[in-house]
Amino acid sequence: FGKSEGGAIWLDAAKTTPTAFYQFWVTTDDASVEDLLKIYTLLPKENIDLVLEQHAENRGQRYAQKVLAAEVTRLIHGEKALETARLVTECLTGERSLHDAKNVINDLKKEIPSIAVQSEGSLLEALVSTGLATSNGDARRLLANTAISCNGQKVTLESMPADLFVDNLALLRRGKAFKDSALLELR
Repeated sequence: FGKSEGGAIWLDAAKTTPTAFYQFWVTTDDASVEDLLKIYTLLPKENIDLVLEQHAENRGQRYAQKVLAAEVTRLIHGEKALETARLVTECLTGERSLHDAKNVINDLKKEIPSIAVQSEGSLLEALVSTGLATSNGDARRLLANTAISCNGQKVTLESMPADLFVDNLALLRRGKAFKDSALLELR
């Protein structure tokens, strides 16, 4: 899939991680999900109809997309890779805390920028170093507009107090997109 190599997903886990593969399917648009369930999964028609019914009840939960992502990821990468992909995605979307995901931190680092920082260091520098902000001025603007969250909590401070970290880790997010995230590790 994808029109260019840079936007393509691959079956080879060395070219597209199982988590990126899973997230590709989760972000499928509503108009395509029914056809993709029929083409790329081994689910019987009755099951697909039930999935689509449940999806129609609350499209915002992306139920059909999650079923599609799970089924295709399981077929290509196996059950263990699927569980890791789900856990990493739940961390990136704020559905799960880093505390619950200690065993997938290395997988998380494959998906988003990760840097080592010092307690009481500059959050502005961390935002710029991870690419979440283009400059210190951009970082200040993002903080002032409460566009940055740390471990699920909005932050406005320019420094990083130790209480921002959970088990010496902090997950920064800019806005709501799970790819606009970075992992900070306390030295």
